[in-house]
Amino acid sequence: MSKYPQLEDKEWLYKKYWVEKLSTAEIAKEVGCSAALVLKRMKMMNIKTRSLSEANRVKPVRYPQLLDRDWLYQKYWKEGLAAYEIAKELGCVPSVVLDRLVQLDIPRRKAARRLGLYSKYPELYDVDWLKEQYVEKQRTCPDIARSLGCDSSWVLRAIERAGIERRKSAYYNIGKYKYPELHDKDWLVQKYITEELSTKDIATILGCSQTLVVRALNSFEIPISRRKYRKLGDKDFLWQRYIVERKNMTEIAEEVGCSSRTVLTSLRQFGIPIRERKEWANEERYKQKLSAATKRMWKDKNYVRTILDSCYAKPNNFEKRIDDILQKFIPNEWRYNGGFECEIMIGGLIPDFVNINGRKQLIEAFGDPFHDGRFTSSWKRTEFGRKAVFSQFGYDVLILWYSDVKKMTDEEVAEVVKQFMETKTKTKSKKHRKRARK
Repeated sequence: MSKYPQLEDKEWLYKKYWVEKLSTAEIAKEVGCSAALVLKRMKMMNIKTRSLSEANRVKPVRYPQLLDRDWLYQKYWKEGLAAYEIAKELGCVPSVVLDRLVQLDIPRRKAARRLGLYSKYPELYDVDWLKEQYVEKQRTCPDIARSLGCDSSWVLRAIERAGIERRKSAYYNIGKYKYPELHDKDWLVQKYITEELSTKDIATILGCSQTLVVRALNSFEIPISRRKYRKLGDKDFLWQRYIVERKNMTEIAEEVGCSSRTVLTSLRQFGIPIRERKEWANEERYKQKLSAATKRMWKDKNYVRTILDSCYAKPNNFEKRIDDILQKFIPNEWRYNGGFECEIMIGGLIPDFVNINGRKQLIEAFGDPFHDGRFTSSWKRTEFGRKAVFSQFGYDVLILWYSDVKKMTDEEVAEVVKQFMETKTKTKSKKHRKRARK
């Protein structure tokens, strides 16, 4: 059953709307729903709705003056009232007046006239007065606005509308009356060129900011020298270092004692072509520097841990089998380190298994395709390379190849590891005997 059964009755809805002359809002209030729902039901039942003129005849308009174009035109254009003033007179909101202006094709006034600015600030529409204040007397927009009691943006728009050329921003911001010396070129040349004072010294003398002094020098096109970094003012020096010697901006900055950004600014000022990243990245000197920096980073355990965590380094099936064998047959002797679990790195390499009882012994689990030289050009990945690196630090290495281990049982693999451990023990005992004899 419908929530509003009256809206399902076409005769009842027709009677309310056409016979009793109720509006959709009044019907909705009686039913207890929204006017939109009433209008929707009427369209579904093909009940014709009233036009605007018919609705006005049925029920008097709340603001009949807004239907009279001549009256609205008289108020808006001849009397010069704003929309909010007409709305205040009628007792409605300004948006109702604006909508009627559009419906009756009454053209709108410009913003300045519509807001009453023309009558309130007539000086803003007097071109001669604006020229006198802005050009002849050199007053600023905020100063003119304060004398009129308006916003400075209105004065700025009035100047643009009058076609008066605006002053340069440097002149604008310096303040001619506060620091007249900044507008005296001879004074600036005397202090900056002859007496060799810095912009900071000049700013201290005047009591202004260093930025204002720089803007004043730029406005008179007085070249600003780099006394702190004299070498950057020498084009030949920059050309020799950057183009001939092929140094990068960071190296030049370290030599001069400034930032690389300052070097870049000087290169651009002298028109020296800037090398692209691809060009200097392929240089052998840069590659060596990058290699050294990478080696330094790989000595940091936190960096190695971050890299391996991002790669989701986990033991493969071969390494898992060897780990299970070691823990079953030789417990408490070996631990997996392939994911940097023990944080042990030797010569820049991470061994797969390390002895945790003080023996300098390592076990490497080698997959044939990745360590026999077919898929890598690095000698450190080969059996010879691993043993050569680890032996420099006094470590013995046992290499377990996947092709050999897969043919062996777990007991046989454990026996190979035990023999490897015993060999190391026998070697130590022989050395101890020789020392005892001596």
